[in-house]
This record gives sequence, C-alpha cells and structure tokens, in this order.
Amino acid sequence: MDVVREIENVPKGPGDKPKETVVVADSGELKLELEVDETGKQEGEPPAKKPTTGTETGAKETTTAAAKETEEQYQMLSSPLHYLLVLLVFVVVPVTAFVLLGGMRVVRRALGRDIKGKGRERDSRSRGRYGRLADDEEK
Repeated sequence: MDVVREIENVPKGPGDKPKETVVVADSGELKLELEVDETGKQEGEPPAKKPTTGTETGAKETTTAAAKETEEQYQMLSSPLHYLLVLLVFVVVPVTAFVLLGGMRVVRRALGRDIKGKGRERDSRSRGRYGRLADDEEK
C-alpha cells in the first residue's frame, strides 16, 4: 500500500499524469532517492523483522490476538438482495409486460400453432390462397 501512496504523491501534470515517469523496481517497490548524510551515506529504513512462528503458547496467543486486532473487517461488495433486484428488473418485469401487452399472440401467429398443438398449421403453400367454404357455393 505504501507503493500506491508514493505513486499518488508524485507531482502530476495535465490529465492527472505524473510529470516524471515513475519507475517501479523488480521487487515491486519504488526506487526512492534517499537523503545523504554529511558523511555521504544514505539513510534508509531498517529492514523488517522476520515474522515469528509462535512455537510457544504465550507467543502464539499474543500473535493471534494481535492479528485479530489488526485484521480489517471486509464488507461484502454485493448482497443476494442486489441479485434479486437485478433479476426482477431485467427478467421478471419485461416478461410480464410482454405477456400482458399481447406478446404471446404475436408468438402464436409466428409459430402457426399454439402450445398445445391446436390450430391449423401454416406453411408457405397455404398463404394467400382462397379456399371455398360451404356458404360460397352457388345455389
């Protein structure tokens, strides 16, 4: 996180781009220019201590207690309620509107038969032709 903060604190130019190119070392840390003493030595931070394994019970309890205190509580980014809301808005409401506004009638017309198989089958041969009915016969 320190690397991110260091990059954020670099002077920026137009478009929120750094004025100078930021170089990240292979280890993932920034190459920082350290201050030089009067003797010519650079002052650096002391190396980090190695983590303890906690072989003793007293040490184990203190490390777990410290870990619990420093552990951040992560919040869920999304809850199941959000998924239910998305389902309602994008699936249930449009399907209901389609059915209520007569969309099934359009589907039946396009398919030619209804769901139970009733109705006459429509094909390209029967379209546009007039068939005589019993009432049309000449007397």
